[in-house]
Amino acid sequence: EVTRETQTVGVARDGNGEPNGELQEMPAIALATSAIHMIMRMMGDPEAIRTLGQMCANTGITSLVDLGASGVTRPEGQDVWHQVVTDEFPARIHQRHLIGMMPGLNDWGAAADQVKAFELDDTARLRTAGLKIVLDGSIQGFTAKMKWPGYYSPDGISPTDHGVWMVPPEQLLEMVRPFHERRINTHVHCNGDLTIDLWIDVVEQLLLESAWLDHRYTVQHSQLTSAAQYRRMAKLGMCANIFSNHIWYWGDQHHDITVGPERARRMEACRTAEEAGVSFSLHTDASVTPLGHLHTMWCAVNRVTPSGRVLGEHERISAQSALHAVTTGAAYQLHADDEFGSIECGKAADFTVLEDNPLTVDPMSIKDIGVWGTIVGGTANEAAHPGA
Repeated sequence: EVTRETQTVGVARDGNGEPNGELQEMPAIALATSAIHMIMRMMGDPEAIRTLGQMCANTGITSLVDLGASGVTRPEGQDVWHQVVTDEFPARIHQRHLIGMMPGLNDWGAAADQVKAFELDDTARLRTAGLKIVLDGSIQGFTAKMKWPGYYSPDGISPTDHGVWMVPPEQLLEMVRPFHERRINTHVHCNGDLTIDLWIDVVEQLLLESAWLDHRYTVQHSQLTSAAQYRRMAKLGMCANIFSNHIWYWGDQHHDITVGPERARRMEACRTAEEAGVSFSLHTDASVTPLGHLHTMWCAVNRVTPSGRVLGEHERISAQSALHAVTTGAAYQLHADDEFGSIECGKAADFTVLEDNPLTVDPMSIKDIGVWGTIVGGTANEAAHPGA
């Protein structure tokens, strides 16, 4: 039961301090135990996993990274994934396991050992990608951690809400250190610029303690990463997985409500990352936005919002750069660019079959290109065509 006395961060309240029914982010959402248990059961349902495979074929995805795998907190669920994701599965699944979102978990060394143990069971279709930590919330939910001036204030009154830490900031270095020592790649969910600073600082400290020249640590979402932050990331060998779909799905709201015109124009800064020499990829954060990289490419190339506004023309990238980001750039973050991400002799026979060339069509048409299906490991997986 959630009451006035509930102290969990993320329980929204009205002006009198009473819970108003809104639960912000996972620590608070976890209080709704019956709903959480139902969602967890559905996520581990074999039929749901098979449906995910067909969705990959439908949208041209040959490799999908599950950035919310629950193997550390629910290791028994791994058996289901291995039973379903066999050599016939129409996509490769790379699991990045979550820690830090469940109360009471604090033996980070044991968690790191568990992730290493998962690698022993890796197959051609189901692989261990590493670690995922959620550090803050979302910008559109006003729960991302923001540096000054915080959230936008069009009326001139400074907002007091500057976000929610999902992990205590002083604990992040302690959490990641055992994974770093075991050479486990880590992605950290950073929407706000304050969290991005923290993650860069932690990576720098880890590298001072123990050099790992090919870590490829990644800022996940990387929405408000500044030019100065990208310069630091480049020096440290960090990557960015940029949530370009936000330009379309929340671009107007970010411009008018959450961060204001100036910061909105430099959100999802693909061009800045490219010019700084930071290797980057694009993602949909499915099911936050629909699966499919033709749309993420379209957003990064055009930066058009539903109102017709071009949100930061200076951050547009070429179709070639966008295609590289969703192929070789993504494989690089997985330490797998020697196997996937481009069509080369010696690499896996994985590619997408499209009905047109995204490099030659009108840039505004990229998202509308038809997908015939995929080839994964030399096996054809045709897209489903309901009603055909």
